[in-house]
Amino acid sequence: MVKNEISEKLQVVSAEKASSLINQGEKVLSPKINVKTEKWDGGHTYISISFYDHYTNQSVAVVKSSGIGWSISQDQELAYKAIKKELDKAFK
Repeated sequence: MVKNEISEKLQVVSAEKASSLINQGEKVLSPKINVKTEKWDGGHTYISISFYDHYTNQSVAVVKSSGIGWSISQDQELAYKAIKKELDKAFK
């Protein structure tokens, strides 16, 4: 779901296309997604997406969210809704 949300905000390209764009002087980002769910009394889900410059592999931006609910599925739903909002802010 997180990958789909990113692809709605940004244009997804193949590795070959990324190389071509970089050769043309364009900037290309590579996202690395981390989702972690902890289960304790109510639970907690964290989502972080780090965007790296595809050419230099340097970190460009990090978008984070979390959710605390009554169940794992509710934690994940809350964290997902929050990451959608953060991506909307970051990539208008």
